[in-house]
Amino acid sequence: MGWLGKVKQALAGGSSEPRAASPSGGAPAERVAILDELRAMVVSCSAAPLTPEVLDADGDLFELGYVDSVTAASFVDQVERRFGVTISDSELVGRLHSLAAIADRLAQDALRTGSR
Repeated sequence: MGWLGKVKQALAGGSSEPRAASPSGGAPAERVAILDELRAMVVSCSAAPLTPEVLDADGDLFELGYVDSVTAASFVDQVERRFGVTISDSELVGRLHSLAAIADRLAQDALRTGSR
């Protein structure tokens, strides 16, 4: 089952797996898996020598030097292709400035898709 199916199942209460809290609190274990994928994407496109373990999910992607204007385009492209979403430039520098915020957006999109 893909990430979207797992998120839908967990949100519907159909998962037999225990829920684990994420660093930003109260989210299901599937959100942690999404964050892990996002961390790997940042590492793959960042010009900085990073490892997934050092990335602060709540930190600003630009201020912490995880991405710059060039590598952000590659990161957003990976996120959009993998999760089937669109993230505008203004969203990335605004409310979606951190991995946690992007993961929350992806989880909300999954919930909306599941409720249709």
